[in-house]
Amino acid sequence: MSNQQTETITGKVRRILFPKDNAVGETFAIAALEDGNIIKGHINSLLRVGYRFEFVGHWTENYRGKSFLVKEVLASMPETPNGIITWLHEMFPGIGPAIAREIYSKFNKDIYKILSGEKVTELCQIKGIGSKRAEAMCRKYKDEIEKHTEIFVKFYEHKFTTWETTKIVAYFDGHGIDPWEGLNSNPYIIVKAIEGIGFKKADSIATEKLGIKRTNPIRVKAAISYMLQTSQEMGHVYLLKEELTE
Repeated sequence: MSNQQTETITGKVRRILFPKDNAVGETFAIAALEDGNIIKGHINSLLRVGYRFEFVGHWTENYRGKSFLVKEVLASMPETPNGIITWLHEMFPGIGPAIAREIYSKFNKDIYKILSGEKVTELCQIKGIGSKRAEAMCRKYKDEIEKHTEIFVKFYEHKFTTWETTKIVAYFDGHGIDPWEGLNSNPYIIVKAIEGIGFKKADSIATEKLGIKRTNPIRVKAAISYMLQTSQEMGHVYLLKEELTE
């Protein structure tokens, strides 16, 4: 039984119940939040224990109980004093509770603007934070928080599912390529690279979500490759030009 009404819940990931040991290639995940709620969905590459997120989806219920089926995931920053202090301590190596409290005491919620704006000199006003540590904090914030959120928002805005997003982002991140730029340069590269995405799925992404024209040379080349491979798997050794252009 399920309630299909879309809701947004916020929570900190306490424990990942499935898969165990961050299984490579597994996209589906089940996790417990600190408030006791159970979330699930194709979100494995997004979840991090101790991080707070906004989850968009709907509630479902079966013999195992009630859980929240996630469709979208966005990072959510803490807003309370204790939340921000704990986040600072957990997020940045070398920042203990005492320094975290001093940071919050001086900057309050403006700490996010300081980290985002890479205002190193202001961070260095805190005793125990030198220029190298301040630079490392700003870099970590931009790489792990801002970049993560911006990328996923962009994919969601173009109607990508969470399953598609996690697969694509994980692939391009693993090759050191910006996921959005990499996908737009050649959306058909994911056909062979990502398990579960064949030509038809990639073509749907390219034409419907990225606006690739049907006559685009990249699409034509990928389509020919797909047709030849399909023909080969059926036992054929060649295709006539007329068959390719039908």
